Amino acid sequence: MHIPTIQQQAPHTRVKFSKIYTSGTRLADLTPKLQALMLASMKKSGKSHRRIAEELSVVVGHKISARMLYRFTAPSAQANFPAAWVAGFCEVTGDDSLKRLMLGPELLEMLELGEHAAVILDAHARRKLLGGVRSSKAKENGNGSCDR
Repeated sequence: MHIPTIQQQAPHTRVKFSKIYTSGTRLADLTPKLQALMLASMKKSGKSHRRIAEELSVVVGHKISARMLYRFTAPSAQANFPAAWVAGFCEVTGDDSLKRLMLGPELLEMLELGEHAAVILDAHARRKLLGGVRSSKAKENGNGSCDR
């Protein structure tokens, strides 16, 4: 019995924009939201549809044309965007908004909590490495405190 690998299945896995659901969001509102998000990511990247298509083709290993990107983001179409291309799209555009949207609200909240924890830990590590080096603007009373 042959069990297909993820790589064999991935090119056939597609995200139907109208099928992604988050609580409190009507299905009819999702397709334009995803299309707008993709367009915003492409615009923020400063790259043309053609350049994004070329780079995405290399990243995902499948020929993608600028015309395909236009179809995925056209307001009149219910486009199917391959889920296997989401990470590549985010890499090429330099914007992870589409990946974050795909996570859904619960996983996104966990990711953001982890990001905040990482910032706190980095700040703590900086203070530890600096070993009590004081700000040059702090007033001192001779014993290292700021009391008057």
